[in-house]
Amino acid sequence: MLTTHTTVLLAVSLLSTLVYTCSLNSYSKGYAAAPASFQFYNLCASLVSALVLLATGGWTGGTSPYTLLLGTVFGTVTALSAVFNLKALHIGPMSYTTVLVTSSMLVPTLAGRIGWGEQVSFLQYTGIVLMLISIALSTDKHKGNNTVSARWLAYCMAAFAMTGMIGVLQKIHQTSPYRDEAGAFLVVAFLVSALFSAVPCLRGRKELSQSHIFSSRPILLLLAGGLGTVGANKLNLYLSGVMESAVFFPIVNGGSLLLAVLAALLLYREKLPGRKWAGLAVGIAGIFLLCIKTAA
Repeated sequence: MLTTHTTVLLAVSLLSTLVYTCSLNSYSKGYAAAPASFQFYNLCASLVSALVLLATGGWTGGTSPYTLLLGTVFGTVTALSAVFNLKALHIGPMSYTTVLVTSSMLVPTLAGRIGWGEQVSFLQYTGIVLMLISIALSTDKHKGNNTVSARWLAYCMAAFAMTGMIGVLQKIHQTSPYRDEAGAFLVVAFLVSALFSAVPCLRGRKELSQSHIFSSRPILLLLAGGLGTVGANKLNLYLSGVMESAVFFPIVNGGSLLLAVLAALLLYREKLPGRKWAGLAVGIAGIFLLCIKTAA
């Protein structure tokens, strides 16, 4: 059931995800000319996230080997998700990329049904179907759009798989006896994610030094990305343990999709044909059905 408390947390989570997505898009299109720059973004964003958690008392109490191991896996998957997402955004449009990547909600939603035996009502199925229709309507490909390439699609699918696994790993940890170690889980994950990107950055330090990523604007984008990441992850980790997968993941991913497409329109001036407008309307209807069901 959606309470006032969970509704507010969902709203903050969606805004945090939007900040992260806009940061990714702006950085990838303006400052990701060198291969190592993709890893540099993840390195900085992950370090900012870990430091914010540590500064706010994110790591308290004991830490089990279970949390350390799962946090290591989570951090590796998080790093891969960010890097593949950056590469897809670098060569493709934000709207198309976000639609494909956020459709990864299907992975944890299906996992919740199969792995945790969560029941899905008729209205929830209807809402999920509407979200799938929204995705289908939003991913039409225009002739002559050279940015929608096979390489772009491969990066999107890789980001899809990794982002879907993020949701599954969140659910695994927050339904385990070690759910109270959520802070340690995230700190370990972000440190591992930073370490994952540190080696490629060291190898590419020469090309990084010749780029423009150390100026004020990209640094602000890196900070925004880190803050958006830690906000969304911390809230989503908590919410994934108190809400059913078939409710939580479609709302979070569907809402993030709609906000990102609107940002692509209003902030980045991407063109949106009538088919995508229909997709937005259907997606909003799907989220509405999911919310009405959980509030009943």
